[in-house]
Amino acid sequence: MSNSYGTIRDWVISARKNGLDLSGLDSDKEEDIRKLESLGLPIETSYSCPYGAFDNSNELLARFMANKNLFCVRAIPIKSKKDLPRKPKLGLRNFEECRSFLEEAVRGHEEEYSVLISEFSAQIYGGIIISSMPIIRGEIGKSLVELSHSRENAIVGFELNKMLIGHMNDKISWRLDEKNKDVKKAQDYLIRALMHLRIGDDSFDPFFLRGYFEFVVKEKGDIKFVDYKDNEAYLA
Repeated sequence: MSNSYGTIRDWVISARKNGLDLSGLDSDKEEDIRKLESLGLPIETSYSCPYGAFDNSNELLARFMANKNLFCVRAIPIKSKKDLPRKPKLGLRNFEECRSFLEEAVRGHEEEYSVLISEFSAQIYGGIIISSMPIIRGEIGKSLVELSHSRENAIVGFELNKMLIGHMNDKISWRLDEKNKDVKKAQDYLIRALMHLRIGDDSFDPFFLRGYFEFVVKEKGDIKFVDYKDNEAYLA
């Protein structure tokens, strides 16, 4: 019987149990979000606290949740608990639903989890950009969750080779699902996401922020970056 793992962290936990050294994939989610915020990219606002502080008396939490309709909630193990999985839930509507999910998610490990909550809204595309030197790669599909777990083929993908000479467009190789009616629109959004990572104003042959980036495209067309990692293991 084969095993399936919902996230990279789930796979890492299983691999560690089998004696593999995967320390290069270790990542502190809250620290990743703080780094992402510091880059000045368009992101969803978020709030974090220990699990025990996620209650009705938390004024900062109440202020964050006010006037928002949907939430993404993540139960995140503290740094010393590398054997515990992260547990996310999308589309929760209010405090009661968030609290109910968290109570079930961390049961028996209440002191070993923190909570990261962010606003959630409907998405029309999701994508990944791996920006390293000299190669930058990106892809976009209908769902970031499905794409990032290899359960969906990308509508559009690209590889940008900075070692080549000329305009940025001359350095890009495209991989297109020509049968998909959304291919042109998805390609435009993928380039827009890449240009958010541009350093400076050079549009002829720009340099880009380095890292592993995940992004979503909202219903109104705005792009939000939702995850970032700078571990070498993610940039290989």
